[in-house]
Amino acid sequence: MRRLAILVVRRRWWVIAVALVALPASVLYGGSVHDKLSPGGFLDPGAESTRAAAAIAKEFPSSGQSDFVVVVTAKHGTVDSPDVAAAGLAITRRLGSATGVVTAFSYWSLNSVPQLRSRDEREALVFASLRGNDDAKIKLAATLIPQFESDNNVVSTGVTGVAVVTRELSDQAEKDLQRSDLLTGPFTFIALVVVFGSLVAALLPLGVALLAVLGTFVVLAVLAKLTTVSVFSLNLATGLGLGLAIDYSLFVVSRYREEFARGVSTPVAIGRSMQTAGRTVAFSAGTVAISLMALAIFPIPYLRSFAYAGVAVVALAAVSALIVLPALLAVLGPRVDKFRVFKVREATDGGAWRRQADRVMRHPVPYAVTVSVVLILLAIPFFHLKLGLSDDRVGPKDMPSRIATDQYRDHFASREADALSIQVPDIDPKTDVKAIDQFARKLAMLPDVARVDALTGEYFLLNQTLIAAPPIQIAQRFAPPAGQRGTYLSVVPDVEPLSSRGEQLVKNIRGAPAPFAFSVAGLSARLVDTKQAVTSRLPLALGLIALATFVLLFLMTGSLIIRVKALVLSMLSLTGTFGGTVGHS
Repeated sequence: MRRLAILVVRRRWWVIAVALVALPASVLYGGSVHDKLSPGGFLDPGAESTRAAAAIAKEFPSSGQSDFVVVVTAKHGTVDSPDVAAAGLAITRRLGSATGVVTAFSYWSLNSVPQLRSRDEREALVFASLRGNDDAKIKLAATLIPQFESDNNVVSTGVTGVAVVTRELSDQAEKDLQRSDLLTGPFTFIALVVVFGSLVAALLPLGVALLAVLGTFVVLAVLAKLTTVSVFSLNLATGLGLGLAIDYSLFVVSRYREEFARGVSTPVAIGRSMQTAGRTVAFSAGTVAISLMALAIFPIPYLRSFAYAGVAVVALAAVSALIVLPALLAVLGPRVDKFRVFKVREATDGGAWRRQADRVMRHPVPYAVTVSVVLILLAIPFFHLKLGLSDDRVGPKDMPSRIATDQYRDHFASREADALSIQVPDIDPKTDVKAIDQFARKLAMLPDVARVDALTGEYFLLNQTLIAAPPIQIAQRFAPPAGQRGTYLSVVPDVEPLSSRGEQLVKNIRGAPAPFAFSVAGLSARLVDTKQAVTSRLPLALGLIALATFVLLFLMTGSLIIRVKALVLSMLSLTGTFGGTVGHS
């Protein structure tokens, strides 16, 4: 660190020049990073549900009925009133002819299918399958939303569906990020002024944060050309970058001011600051970066994106604090306290924190036991943690897609848009009709199944009796292209898909006997597979984090006991934090 300090002091103007060039370049290239990132990335590409969904979408383009859903509400009368029916058919035709829409159908186009009508007969559904992969569907949904959200004298409409909800959650994340930046910036600056008492000294940590965050935006924009990077990683980059940059800068600047106050020259003050605070910053950054790097072990792009953003922002915050910041201090010298707002009172005896530390040292056992018990009590709810996926309910209550989904969730007897898709690739739909029929009957008998749709008809229980109705017009969506094999079945649940009962339904379907191989896709199947992908690799990730941090901090402190104590305290504080979060939710 001493040699680095000498090099930075000697080349301070070059370092500052490079930073001044990098800053606007980062703004130009990384400023539009949000548009280059993916609003999706929540699925494991190798999971059964993901592979099955991709295969069904490729072979049966009209299968994606949950991509885009319009909830149509009659202003007067019911959905069977002539003027409402005419409006519903018009919406269906207009949606079906829109660019990028493969097919569209509705309650009215299917001759008044009861399942697509609400219990009070005032609402009905329009479904559309969108063309392309998940990102393409989400972008297309953004153009369709304003076209199909309307309110006139006959009907009002709300729009939902997987692509719509994902789009609006992504937009909400961007708004939250902007709001957070606007709120935290001024308050952070005020806090830094209070700490340092000087405007110049307070601006230094913010400069380091700006370099780290904008530099990370550039890294993410480049990575987005090579792999899937989630747009939600921007929230981590901004929050973590600001926090770490300020943290690291406080170490270095505070140490520099202490040394300079002792009467040493600027180069000596910088050298001593780097040997002490700089060394701490380097080891801290290494520990945090390695911990975040463990997220790359998981196969889900969403989690990997946090590894990309986290490692980049930690590294850039450390580089800025250890290279750019000392260069600025070398140029400023005593002017680091310029534009002093007030003089910070130095506590020669260490202040209140020193006195509290002395009390803890005099009575270590009572303090250790009391704090540990509190953390353990906070951690208890963590053992009741239930993992899930994001849906409309993570957004604000006034989010349009959430309002439409709540209508659909509360007013309809079954979850048509949340149907599970059963891919059956190796079957001839013409000669194996009996096998398809028998399998559909077994599925219809399972708990929490409202209906099974197949090429051979519709299957549902009525007063504990299995009803097998002949296929209707929409059943042709289960037929493969001419000359090809395979089909799929649609299992409509009557439970919330992202719930324990929804998970159990998937497990029951996968365990059902069948004369052919099949795969299960759909929202509930995604939940089951995503939880499996996370929990199966979580022990490995935690083990690597513990090992890496153990080695790094052992190299820093040279003490085995201190490292073990740090791991135990980290475990207690983390589980307490997670437990408090679970208990609050």
